[in-house]
Amino acid sequence: MKKYFVLLLLSFALVSCNKTETQPITIESPKNIEQKVSESKNNVVVENNSNSWILQKTWSEESVEVSKNQQQSSTSMIQPEDIIEKIKSNFKSKYILLNIDENNQPKINELSIRASGWSPIYKVDGFNFYTFYSSGATLDIMPHNPNPTDYKYPKTNDSILRKEVASIYKDFGLSKTETIGDKENSTDKEIYIGNGVICSIETQTSTISSNTATCGLINKYKEEAERIKPLADMIPNASSSTIFGNLKITNSAVSGYQKASVSMGDINGGGSVALLYKKDSGSWMYFTNAQEPPLCSAYNTTVLKNAFKGDSCYGTNDQMSIVQ
Repeated sequence: MKKYFVLLLLSFALVSCNKTETQPITIESPKNIEQKVSESKNNVVVENNSNSWILQKTWSEESVEVSKNQQQSSTSMIQPEDIIEKIKSNFKSKYILLNIDENNQPKINELSIRASGWSPIYKVDGFNFYTFYSSGATLDIMPHNPNPTDYKYPKTNDSILRKEVASIYKDFGLSKTETIGDKENSTDKEIYIGNGVICSIETQTSTISSNTATCGLINKYKEEAERIKPLADMIPNASSSTIFGNLKITNSAVSGYQKASVSMGDINGGGSVALLYKKDSGSWMYFTNAQEPPLCSAYNTTVLKNAFKGDSCYGTNDQMSIVQ
C-alpha cells in the first residue's frame, strides 16, 4: 500500500501537524511578549535593549511617557494564548485533565486535552482564498463518551463543551460572525472575531467527533496570504472556498531551480498538497496536486526532472524510487 506523505486536517486543524501535548495539571502562562514592542499606529518603536533606551533619554519626558503607555497597551493586547489558557483553566476547575493519546478514553469527570500552535482559517480582505498560520493557539478537547461504540455525533458532552468554549470567546469580546463549512460533511464551524483575534469551534450540532478550539491574530494572516498568492494564482483548481497554508519553498538539487509545496483544502472538506516549481527568476509553475508521491513517469520533461531531482516518486510495480 502506498504511504501517504501528507494528512491534511480540515476540522481545524486543517493540517495534522506535530502537536505538543500539555501536562495534565499544569496551566501554562501566556506567551511573554514584553521583550519587544514593535511599531504602533503612531509609528513609535520601543525595543527593550540598551540602544533604544539610550535614544529615549534624549526625548522629552512627554515623549518617553507616551512610549511607555504604548508599550503597556501592546503588552496588554489580547493574545490567542490568553483565550486558550482561559479555556484550559475553566475546564481544570471542573474536570481531571488528561493528555490525549491513541489509547485513552476519559472516564466520568475526566477530560483529555492536547495543545498546539495552529490558527483557524481566515480570508484576508483582498484575497480570494482562506489561509492559516502556524503560531496561533489550539486546544483539542475530548470529553467522556458514555458509549464509545456509538458513533453518532454530536454527543451531549461535546455540545456542552462547544457551548462553553463559545461563551469564553464572548467573554473576551469576540462575536460570532459566520458559520463556515459543510454541515452535511461535518465540517461546519462557528467563527468568532473581536479585539484583533479570530477563533473557531465546531457548531453545537456538528456531527464530527472532534472539538477544536483555535485562535489566531488577524494581523498575522496578511503576511502568510501574500507569500502564498503568487503560487495560488497558478493553481488551476483553486476557488474562493480553497484553503492554503503550510507553504514550503526550497532550492532544488539542480542550481537555478526552486520547488514549493503548499497544503490545499476546501472549507467543505478534502485536502491535498499542491506542488510547484520555478526556474531562475521566472514565475511559479504548477505541477500537480497529490496526497502521496507522484509516479516517476509524471516527471516527463527536463525542467520537471531538474526542479524535483531527488524527490520520492513511485516507479514500476509501485516501488519507491527518486526523480532522476
